Amino acid sequence: MKRVGQRRLVELVRRFGRVRALVVGDLMLDQFIWGTVRRISPEAPVPVVQVADEDVRPGGAGNVVSNIAALGGRAGVCGIVGRDAAGDRLVAALRARGADTRGVVVSRASPTTQKTRIIAHHQQVVRLDRESDVGPDGAGARHVRDFVLRQRARYDVLVVSDYAKGAIGPELLAALAEADRRLPFTWVLDPKRANFAHYRRASLVKPNREEAAAASGVEIRDAGTLRAAGSRLLERWEAGAVLISRGEEGMALFKRGSRGVVVEEFPTVAREVFDVTGAGDTVLATRPRCSPTTRRVSSSERSAPRRSPPKSSHTTSGGADVQSMTGYGAGAAEAPGARVTVEIRGVNQRFLDVKVAVPREYAAWETEMRDRVRKTAQRGRVEVTVLRTPIPGRRRYRVAVQPALARAYVGAARELVRALRLTGGPTLGDVLRLPGLF
Repeated sequence: MKRVGQRRLVELVRRFGRVRALVVGDLMLDQFIWGTVRRISPEAPVPVVQVADEDVRPGGAGNVVSNIAALGGRAGVCGIVGRDAAGDRLVAALRARGADTRGVVVSRASPTTQKTRIIAHHQQVVRLDRESDVGPDGAGARHVRDFVLRQRARYDVLVVSDYAKGAIGPELLAALAEADRRLPFTWVLDPKRANFAHYRRASLVKPNREEAAAASGVEIRDAGTLRAAGSRLLERWEAGAVLISRGEEGMALFKRGSRGVVVEEFPTVAREVFDVTGAGDTVLATRPRCSPTTRRVSSSERSAPRRSPPKSSHTTSGGADVQSMTGYGAGAAEAPGARVTVEIRGVNQRFLDVKVAVPREYAAWETEMRDRVRKTAQRGRVEVTVLRTPIPGRRRYRVAVQPALARAYVGAARELVRALRLTGGPTLGDVLRLPGLF
């Protein structure tokens, strides 16, 4: 299996700045409410969440727009929102990410789909969905179809994000297939069961394992049935390529070759997460990075799931912003009774993700640090994970996972502590000064 080197990956990410993508699909508003739980309600056996922070983000097709913008690309968006406060907030959030929202139509027929997640101690307590069973009216669907057909030539790639909420329907898909038949163009889509019968001629279709099994009629149990399902979908959907995501088992790419169907597999790195951006949205967002003049599927699919640590250049901190990272890296160290890790990810200096895993007894400062980070970071986001991983049966402790890289990240974390001026109680600085840790 061919692997993508660091230089190639960096070059691919930088090319995003030249990509213009039109995203069409079901728009939603994702609301996140973070808090802490200290007691059970006397009214019912349920936790009482004391709210500490709130945030709203584009969801559904809007999440694809956010991922494209985070990677430096330029996105236009087409979809339907309701005539309500949630719709206003969603459009404002898209514009804040630099998206062209002229393709968004406001409809009185149904409200904006909104999903509210309440999270405490890194666990989702409950999710509240506000949506209508009635899809968009005919006028809204026609607006989406006509806008996409008029505007697609202005973009390098068309991204179809189908969440089965009504923005993507048979008429639009048939019109896109016919337009591609007359003059081929690059378009990729994330499918849903309701439209399996209507997908035709896309450059890339990205189902997950369950969707691939349902669409192909093949139960995916092993490599043989996986190949059978992917090959059948290539034919059924007349697609340039089919990329099947399989969770922790990675992804499998199917495309036509001179000697039949070619299959490439791409593994993933297992990781414990609490707040995720949809993997399908991430893969869909990275696909437009390919050359807009070709229908060939190449290294974008490999770049999406792989998180290989690059070499670190110097790290500097301005506020809570680490400037010099492009790529992904992780450093770890073992101290008596616990394992401490510091991770930093940056893409083209447009996105920042810092995660710190520390012993559970240091959780007292976690909420305060998260709140301060959200107010301090100038770009992207910083996350703190509280996690205890005991090391049974060991008396000696050593630095693990590329010592030089780990030192760089621990140094960056120290700068983060200084920038945030954390005071009172155990701090991240206390953790970084644990015996045996640098």
